[in-house]
Amino acid sequence: MNDIVISFDDMWEGNDRWNDFINLHKKIPNIKITFFVNPSQCSIEFLKKINQSWIELVYHAENHSGGHKKWSKEEAKERLLKYVKEFNFAKGFKAPGWKITQNIIDGCKELDFWIASINTIPIEYNKVFYTYYKKGEGLSHHEKYSEYYGHLQSYNFIENLKELKEYCTKKDLNFKFVSEMI
Repeated sequence: MNDIVISFDDMWEGNDRWNDFINLHKKIPNIKITFFVNPSQCSIEFLKKINQSWIELVYHAENHSGGHKKWSKEEAKERLLKYVKEFNFAKGFKAPGWKITQNIIDGCKELDFWIASINTIPIEYNKVFYTYYKKGEGLSHHEKYSEYYGHLQSYNFIENLKELKEYCTKKDLNFKFVSEMI
């Protein structure tokens, strides 16, 4: 059985493609998907709706404004903990645009949070999941697992989702959240 990690960036209300994922889950009931969420762009009701057993929610800063680059270490820790406590987010963080600061890294270390990043930006920390991507997103295969990485607002979302669905239905896969790969 092959392990696969599926993740999508930029989950927010109105940019969620929720019906596509509900249909995917109906077709593949054992699927697990990690969503990197921008919670300031979500209502409380929406955050409750997407909090499903087959979904892992991870903090992706409030939005893509770049405001996270100004956080002190203490502010980073406060924001990281907020969504874990209030909405059961995983103990992880992924910076929008891969623009992470040392304050955020230090806050994650102190809280024992993992960090998701891109393989071209090394982070000196033992709890990092590096996304390896093909042309920015899509399916990629590694020595020990496969990975699907994408953005919800991608111009080729439907094409990539079709590729993912075909791969997942033809293989005997062990679906894992990003946090299970740390």
